[in-house]
Amino acid sequence: METSNMKSLGMNTVKLKIQIAILAILSLALLPTIATPHGGGRRVIGTVTSVAQNSTTVKAMARTAVTDAAEEDGQ
Repeated sequence: METSNMKSLGMNTVKLKIQIAILAILSLALLPTIATPHGGGRRVIGTVTSVAQNSTTVKAMARTAVTDAAEEDGQ
């Protein structure tokens, strides 16, 4: 009796390790989609001075104006 309990305990441990490995692989596979929420656009910190239909102008902290036009696919 005791050996069958030990075998089932060992099988449960193996199943748990497989589930953890699958979760780790899926997490690593999804990391690039989570890490790029802005679609690779420029990051500008400052005050928005102008907004048009296809562009935004920001007065950056370095006192320069930065204009970023939207891409054709609506981003």
